[in-house]
Amino acid sequence: MTIEEFEKVVEKMRPEWEKVQEQKKCHGRTSRLPVLEDKILCIILYYRTYITHRFLS
Repeated sequence: MTIEEFEKVVEKMRPEWEKVQEQKKCHGRTSRLPVLEDKILCIILYYRTYITHRFLS
């Protein structure tokens, strides 16, 4: 994935993320990843490595 592709994903996700954040009734704990870009990157990395582990087992 290129940087431009990643930025497009973030642009598409941001409005939906803001809707979810506005609908929260209880705020709970603060996230260790406060920036949306960091959260999306972690999800992408998780899926990338999870598929590899899935094929190994």
